[in-house]
Amino acid sequence: MATTVQPRVVHGATPAPHRPILRLETTGLVAALLAQVLFGAANVAFVDVQGDEPAPRWLFQLHAGLGLIIVLLAIALLVGAIRTRERGWVVTAGLGLSGVVTAFVGGDTFVRHGGVEWASFLMATGCVVALGVYVRALVTTRGTR
Repeated sequence: MATTVQPRVVHGATPAPHRPILRLETTGLVAALLAQVLFGAANVAFVDVQGDEPAPRWLFQLHAGLGLIIVLLAIALLVGAIRTRERGWVVTAGLGLSGVVTAFVGGDTFVRHGGVEWASFLMATGCVVALGVYVRALVTTRGTR
């Protein structure tokens, strides 16, 4: 009687095509966060949040809109990482999202309370944390599939 060998099924294994998509999403987030830093610096230089001086409000609105897009991209990265079931990507996406949400809350507080300094610091710190996490993920997964 001949026996046949059944292929071993590994639950939770991820097909290789998902990883490049996660790297692409992470690269997009890094680019968006770097643009956000530039818009933030421009806002500090040209927009007076609490004053009556005419200022380029479109610059402030662009900064806020990009912040919302970054939150949505970070959530999408976390969902994609969870779908791959790769612990490293899930942890990275979760830590990055926590930095992004921290920056978003700092920005919201900054606007609502008329430009308090600690909220600006919270915004910058969250952005730096997210950038660090995402750049580390790109460096450590370079050359992998």
